[in-house]
Amino acid sequence: MVQCSPIKVAAFTAATGVLIFLSVWGAVEVHYELNPSPSATKKPTPAPTFSPTPLPTNPPMPDFAQTGPALQVKIDAAVIVSSTDVLSKTVSPTASPTPHPTEMGYEAVVEKQDVPALNTAVSFAVSVAEGNLAAMKQVIERGVAASVGLQPNSVGVTGVQPVRRLGGDARQLQGCSSSSVSLMIDSAGSGVDSPELAKLAANLNKACIEGSLATYVKAAAVEEGLLTQCLKEQANALPAPAVEKVVVQRDVVVQQRKSPAAAPSSTRTAAPTNAPTNAPTDAPTDAPTDAPTDAPTAPPTNAPTAAPTNAPTNAPTNAPTTAPTDAPTNAPTTAPTDAPTTAPTDAPTAAPTNAPTAAPTAAPTDAPTAAPTNAPTTAPTTAPTSPPTGFPTSPPTNYPTNYPTSARL
Repeated sequence: MVQCSPIKVAAFTAATGVLIFLSVWGAVEVHYELNPSPSATKKPTPAPTFSPTPLPTNPPMPDFAQTGPALQVKIDAAVIVSSTDVLSKTVSPTASPTPHPTEMGYEAVVEKQDVPALNTAVSFAVSVAEGNLAAMKQVIERGVAASVGLQPNSVGVTGVQPVRRLGGDARQLQGCSSSSVSLMIDSAGSGVDSPELAKLAANLNKACIEGSLATYVKAAAVEEGLLTQCLKEQANALPAPAVEKVVVQRDVVVQQRKSPAAAPSSTRTAAPTNAPTNAPTDAPTDAPTDAPTDAPTAPPTNAPTAAPTNAPTNAPTNAPTTAPTDAPTNAPTTAPTDAPTTAPTDAPTAAPTNAPTAAPTAAPTDAPTAAPTNAPTTAPTTAPTSPPTGFPTSPPTNYPTNYPTSARL
């Protein structure tokens, strides 16, 4: 049983079973009242939860007053190399990286994260060709990182530009080239307003002004055998560079819980078949022809099919039909009629007869003949001729005369 005085405020956390008393003076008293668990807790747990880590900060800047003398001794005793030797220098191959250690139940995963950084440029007594050399870039990155207390992978050379010679600039070494080396320096913190980024910018200015940045770069060049006479004679004190606070994306390794493994199947896997797939055919497609055919396909026929429509009637109808037949027939009716039809049809007969009648009629009729004569008469006679003679006239003509005869034989 716990008794509380009136000047204390009690708070109980159900998750941990801890009863916390907060005093009005700010002191904290912790009393444990743990409820016994029905079963013993396994220790350790399969996947423990990490303790909350503090916010990341940049390491402190090295004390140049203590490290500077030893570095200067190394630089003074170094062997000087020519620019030709520098340009022939190659980067030594690096060993394979060591895998990141992981806790039980976790795995290392690479994620993209926003990182605050400083975008700046510093001048060094190196030519553009020397500054673009991979080995010289590593020297500059190591020296700049060491001067502000960072790891070499936190600094990257992003560009090398020549510096214009100024006639009144006494800092320019005689016969030496100078290049402006652009740098991207990553920082701890979050965002461009991070206090860590502001602190890093202040450390960078201090390293340039006090001469530690140039000294650390020269010491790194000694270790790699790239210290030239121009770089050695460069002044250690540099003007404070202009910096730009930016945010860049970097690959960051984080640990996350492993996804649970899939439970094994309860059914056994069937044995593989002797031939799981059929062999492909020898020729999956037909071989192409030797040459394409020049002639097109046969032209379509004009005649209809054998019996596209019903057979026509044997004789024409007495009256024309209101609708045309499904398809005209190519052949005429079975036989033309000798005499005209009782009433004319709208359509002509299948084919007119070409031959005239057997003989002309004895006298003209009011109705036309079954077939027209070769030459019609001018006009029919109104009255018969004089009494006939006792004997016939000369042989009759094939057609009547234009006018009646008046003479008798």
